[in-house]
This record gives sequence, C-alpha cells and structure tokens, in this order.
Amino acid sequence: MGGERFQNPRTHNLAIASCGGVDKPGRRDHLPPLRTECLGKKARSAAIFRRMELRGHTILITGGAGGIGLALADALSRRENTVFICGRTAAKLEAARQHNSRLRTIPCDITKEEDVRQALARIRNAGASVSILVNNAAVGHPYSLARDSQSCQKAEQEIATNLLAPIRLTTLLLPTLLQQPAAAILNVTSGFALWPWFIAPGYSASKAGLRAFTLALRVQLRNTRVRVFEALPPLVDTPLIAEVRGKKLPPHLVAERILAGMAKDRLEIVIGKSRLIRIFARLCPGLLQRVLLRYPVKFEEMENFSRNAQGRP
Repeated sequence: MGGERFQNPRTHNLAIASCGGVDKPGRRDHLPPLRTECLGKKARSAAIFRRMELRGHTILITGGAGGIGLALADALSRRENTVFICGRTAAKLEAARQHNSRLRTIPCDITKEEDVRQALARIRNAGASVSILVNNAAVGHPYSLARDSQSCQKAEQEIATNLLAPIRLTTLLLPTLLQQPAAAILNVTSGFALWPWFIAPGYSASKAGLRAFTLALRVQLRNTRVRVFEALPPLVDTPLIAEVRGKKLPPHLVAERILAGMAKDRLEIVIGKSRLIRIFARLCPGLLQRVLLRYPVKFEEMENFSRNAQGRP
C-alpha cells in the first residue's frame, strides 16, 4: 500500500489530517503519495476500496455457457480481460467458445469438490491468477411440495448448486483473491431472494441463503481489497421460465446493468422489478404476497406450469 495515490481529494485531505500533515486546499491533481499505516479507519478503508477498473483481470464465471453468465462473459472479454467459463455440459461450452473465441472453457460440475479443484488447477497451470469470481450457475425447478414425490431431491439439487457450490468455490479461491491488488466476488442471486416465489420453493430458499452468505462475506472482507457484489435480477429470459407470461429481461441487458453497477461500486445491484419486490417486502408484505399469488403465474395454474417445465434444464 505504500506509495498509493488517492483519487478522491476529500479522502486525501482526511488522510493528511490523520497523519498530522498539511496540504494546500483545492489541489485535485498530482496528489502526493501517502502511507496507510498512520490512517484512521475511514481513510484506510477508502485507500483500500478505490474504484475498481473492470479491465485487465482474470475472471472465472460459473454457468458461463448461457444466459446471464454468457452475457457477462461476452461483455467482460471485450474489456481486455481473460475470461474462463465453466459448466457441466461440454456441448454448451463448445457452443459458447464458437460464439466467442476469446473465452476459455473448463468442463466442471461445481457441486463436486474434486471437479472444482481440478478447474482451479487448470487456471493456475495456464499461468493465470483469478481476480474476479462470478458465482452465477444455478438450477431451479417449479414443483408442489405436497404433490411432487421428487420435491426433496429437487430441493437438494438446488441447494447444492445455488448455495453450497458458491460457498465452496469462494472459500477455495479466497487465498488467491486476497493476494490481488484489486479483486471482486459477484454473487448472482434473484429478486426472489427477497421474497419467495411460491412455485419454486427450493430455488427461492437457496437464493435467499446465498444472499445471507453474501452479506456476511462482505462484512468479513470489509478491510481487504476484495469487494463483494450481489446482483438481484428479475425474471430473465431463460429456459426455467419459458412458460411464464409477462415481461422478461434479456440476459445481455441484465449483464449491462450488473457491470454498470459494479463500475459505480454499487455492492447491491437490484435490477428491474426486483426493486419493487424489495420495496413492497419492507412496506406492504401482505400486498406483495397477494400480487405474487397471481403474477407471474397464478396459483391455480401451478400444476400445469410444473408439468410443462418438467425436463427443461
């Protein structure tokens, strides 16, 4: 940290005062280098969390062969980053590589620890060191807990993929991320992490769990150079909700808003109608519950929706 320059003149002045020095007011350019050992907590935190440039990073994106993951991979690869994507299906990874030759693909089932360790070893063997981790991979199933005999197995798969896998991957990568001059973890949750979607109980529970993990992780890493972001997208045009009526955002638009939020250091990036869920969950939870009984799928139509969704990835 010795010799770093502060980009924010207010932070610079605070640092000067904390060190007992003197600085000329109004100077905004060519700020002298400052040591952070003598800074107070506020100035030291500002020194660590200088605005992050989304260029020149090595990035690992789970579930990067389609949907939001592929859209993020495309956008980040255009910004002079080295982007690795991982997924379980070799054919989808190959299609993603054909779509964008800049992407580096790694077959990996993130629910299996051995697969994850091998994937990280492949990145290291390629001479790369991950500085941004995107926990994006997720599965979701619509089902009735009372009528679907496979509901418990589906919930176990959702929790293993959507919650336990990001926790494991984050834990394994943290030593590497902590060594970087600037690093980030982006966890993609959902608006339904704020209030459950009744036709997808396991998915909602797993995303709420990932949100809680994200909040705890952010506090634990607050005095490091690792930023912890959370993106809460609304309904996105993916196979899971192909039968759902109503407006669904395209993945590329969600990716654009996520990256715009990260560029502005918004640690919680709430997108589209997820904002409404957040507001109504706080102010009018009863009204929110009544709305979600009819939108985006009516409660009476749940059985048909679940039946139509069977077999979709």
